[in-house]
Amino acid sequence: MSVIMQALVAAAVAVVLVLVGSMSPDAYCTGARRSGPRGSTKDKLNQEVQQLSVYKQRYGELKQQMDALSSN
Repeated sequence: MSVIMQALVAAAVAVVLVLVGSMSPDAYCTGARRSGPRGSTKDKLNQEVQQLSVYKQRYGELKQQMDALSSN
């Protein structure tokens, strides 16, 4: 076979492999496995938000104290 034919056959094989790989049922499940169950991620984020809301409130209090001290 000539070099051009070998290159065309290699390209065709590569295209077929990519198409077969993207059409496999497992290809659609990889994103769900990486991110984990949606409920637990949402619960973890809500818990973190609750923990950080304490710091938000404390920041407001400290800012008021700083403003009071700087105005004196």
